[in-house]
Amino acid sequence: MAAILNDHLVAALAAGNYKAFKTIFDAFHASVFYFADRLVGSEQAEDITAEIFAEVWNRREYFTGVDAIRDFVYAAVKKACLQVLCPDPAEQPRFLSPSEQRLIDEDFLERLTIEADLLRRLAAKYPPAFFQQNRD
Repeated sequence: MAAILNDHLVAALAAGNYKAFKTIFDAFHASVFYFADRLVGSEQAEDITAEIFAEVWNRREYFTGVDAIRDFVYAAVKKACLQVLCPDPAEQPRFLSPSEQRLIDEDFLERLTIEADLLRRLAAKYPPAFFQQNRD
């Protein structure tokens, strides 16, 4: 059964509730990792994903809702992957700062949201071993 992400959960996260963090982690982890894995490979994707969720925990008091968390994790994974692929900041396109996270490219977020929804559906339908044996 999927957990319900709502503002009460975000408030619990802000108060330092580990169960709330775990619920949020479980809701976003697979799609964040999947996105990073496709761009930079699984080893770096693991590091990026861990860093992003450590940052969610460190910034937990600043999130105003589930949308703000979603926006942050997707902007952070996009930026982290770009830094791996193009280490020279002068060659990178400008990315939004965390304070500008509400202004993130809506098309990008929509595509990621659709991919994440498809991944959740697949994960619910097939056992984890299926994904390991069928990787590209």
